[in-house]
Amino acid sequence: MKIWTEHLTIGRVTIYGENAMNWVVNIRIKKGLLCFTLPTYRRIIGKDNWHIYLSPNGTPSESIWCYGYNGKYS
Repeated sequence: MKIWTEHLTIGRVTIYGENAMNWVVNIRIKKGLLCFTLPTYRRIIGKDNWHIYLSPNGTPSESIWCYGYNGKYS
């Protein structure tokens, strides 16, 4: 059962629910988007990955700086 599958935008901050982004926050800054995951039960017990990255277009593969994804996009 999904809890909340939409997104909420307030100013420069967007919070994504339990959709493809899976509980992520994006903050628009001058260099693009700062994206990071929110703590969920699956992340706390180690089944899902944590990440934080800075990207000009919001994608981890184009990130300028990244921590997480098990080093996949470092």
